[in-house]
Amino acid sequence: MSILVKGLVAFFCAFIVVLVNHEAPSPIEVERDVLVAVESIQIETSKSHQRATTQQNPIATTTTTTTTTTVVPFQPTMPGVDPALCRTADARDFIERVPFSVGFPLDGSTPATGTIKVVLLPVDFSDAIGTEQEIFDAQDQIDKFNKWVESQSRSALTVDWVFPDEWWRLSKESAEYGLNPEAIHAAMTGDARSYFTTVETFGTEAVALADPSIDFTDVEFVFVLLPKTITQIDPHVGAFHLNIPSDEGTITKLWGGGAFFYRQNYDGRPKELWTAWIHEIGHTWGLVGHAPVATLGREQEVGSTESDLHLMGNQDAVHKVFSIWDQWLLGWLPEEEVYCLPVSHLLPTPEIQSTEVELVTLDRLNENGYRTAMVPVTRTSILVVESRDYGIVVYLVDTTLDHDRSAENRGVALDRFATYLTDLVLHVGETVSYERIGITVVRSGAISITYEMSELEQYLESENEWGLPDEVWVDNYDPVVVPPDHFTDIPFLIDQMYGFYERGPHIVELQRILGMQFVDGIYGPATRRSHMEWFGSFEAAHRYFYNRTTWYSETIDPEEDWRHNWANWDEPPTLLELVNLYFLPGDREWALRVSFCESSARPSDTYSNAVSSALAVGWFQHLSRYWLERSERSGWYGYDIFDTEPNVAVAAWLFYKDGDSHWNESKKCWKGTAHE
Repeated sequence: MSILVKGLVAFFCAFIVVLVNHEAPSPIEVERDVLVAVESIQIETSKSHQRATTQQNPIATTTTTTTTTTVVPFQPTMPGVDPALCRTADARDFIERVPFSVGFPLDGSTPATGTIKVVLLPVDFSDAIGTEQEIFDAQDQIDKFNKWVESQSRSALTVDWVFPDEWWRLSKESAEYGLNPEAIHAAMTGDARSYFTTVETFGTEAVALADPSIDFTDVEFVFVLLPKTITQIDPHVGAFHLNIPSDEGTITKLWGGGAFFYRQNYDGRPKELWTAWIHEIGHTWGLVGHAPVATLGREQEVGSTESDLHLMGNQDAVHKVFSIWDQWLLGWLPEEEVYCLPVSHLLPTPEIQSTEVELVTLDRLNENGYRTAMVPVTRTSILVVESRDYGIVVYLVDTTLDHDRSAENRGVALDRFATYLTDLVLHVGETVSYERIGITVVRSGAISITYEMSELEQYLESENEWGLPDEVWVDNYDPVVVPPDHFTDIPFLIDQMYGFYERGPHIVELQRILGMQFVDGIYGPATRRSHMEWFGSFEAAHRYFYNRTTWYSETIDPEEDWRHNWANWDEPPTLLELVNLYFLPGDREWALRVSFCESSARPSDTYSNAVSSALAVGWFQHLSRYWLERSERSGWYGYDIFDTEPNVAVAAWLFYKDGDSHWNESKKCWKGTAHE
């Protein structure tokens, strides 16, 4: 297959992913989402490590089993925690992101549980005529689809098919519908909306032909069956946000496999339509998919998109299962099959240096026991371990990452929300490590999980270097009640400030003092927020840690101080007036947008008391710990960080000295706003 066709196959599903939203995308949105949501099958060139493992299990299809084997699994050395703590939230920026979910909650347009109704619509052409045998073969594909859904969903989902045993002949030859690779390529390099119109025109004619015979009431998805002799519709046709009329209502989701799906795989296996149907409807169930694929640290390499382990990674993967993470998102994985163990519980003790757990293979759903081990590393990242018939698979899920799939037609993964930790599955005696967390295969289907303490953590454990009172270091410390304004009797750990993502036993105890449900020993966003809220509000915490009198300098000219302090003014200046004073004309729109993104500021505002959990202050969210230095260097030494004019003036100084990088945290909000 040519590189162009592979690239077009990779590109096509981008349209489908884009169209999950309930409003038609603008040209800019279409172009953006096409770049970040490019579909890739990568079957023809797949040569990943997973292929080597398939020699032991060449056909790993899952079928429905009516009996369950009762197995008493080996009990873990250390009991797990509530599996709900392993439901890592989708932490991407929701202002601009690829549709569907990388974390909880699931965001789909087709129900993944209960009963849904789908249609398989056979259509042919004068130049590609369908046969009776193909109708018979399609029924076999439906049967395989249903068996897979029943097995993988643990009977949580039932699919009712409407499948007429006749072909509907469309009015034109297949080439006249414009669904060839060249048309797709043209759409990819121009306005993609014209392609959606083409798909909609095709679907509207097909549905209209069948409408007198088919009841489209409550249909969630329409699959189109094309003849095996099709050559001019390639690789496939479909989208997920259509407006196709029927007598019973609007059809929004339609997909059909074209010529690509009637060609053989790289290894000679024939492709099967039912696996592609699973993959495509899987997106509308809410799965971003196409991850894990790359190996961590090698996302820029050619071939990093290849995967044969999961059906949402590859439409015709050798191993016909969903990843544990996808099953977890869909609600198909029972909580009792999840062994959840946060990093804080891995801290070694003299009695327990590691925890050992047995995992039931993902390829055999008729056995009881833990199906996965999950280790939350931070609030937004988690290690996931799967047992397979051929070894142990470990990958990292990072729910802050959006898909950058713009290079997928070249076989390059770039950013993915899930990446493997090794390019080989693990076998007995092998270990993989991440952030001092070690996963070792101790015997077939059993792993040990260890945590290597840093030198600082070991020192703190042995010496209590912080000088903490003994009563602080208890396992069940009651949450401390918010103190009065004068802040007396503050626990030692509350009284300290910490680096972002600082970790260790002292952070574990801080989290327990704060009464946090999720204790992982990491000073991340949630811990910082809880820490600052302990004082009653972020502003109160700011007053405590950064007494505003420490910024005031007696050397400031009282007259100048009066002029710059808004509190002394009858009519203080607005944000717009100050931005016009300190920013050049070409940068003023950007400055106003940044202040809105950072603190919800409006141009007419005359004051801001915005304080974040990071103790960033004011319209431009200056970090308090840098204010003394930056205000002095910019000529505003001694002025209060809350004063509006210094807040704007120092922001302008930073911008013209360093550029816009100081506001990168909100860049997705202001990106594209003109500035020089």
